[in-house]
Amino acid sequence: MLAARPHADSYDLRPTTDQTFATTGLQPIVVLKGGEMDAVLRLVERGLGSRSCPS
Repeated sequence: MLAARPHADSYDLRPTTDQTFATTGLQPIVVLKGGEMDAVLRLVERGLGSRSCPS
C-alpha cells in the first residue's frame, strides 16, 4: 500500500504511515519516534521495536 504513495524526498514517513493506517481503519501505537535512522535501526536490532525505512 505504501508503494502506491508519491515518493518523498525525506526520511519522514510519519504522515504517509498515518494516512495509510487511517485508510485501512487501523491506528498505530507509537511509543517512541526517532529522527536519526542509525539510532532507530540500533533499537530495532536489539528487539526494542519495529521500523519503516524508505527503500
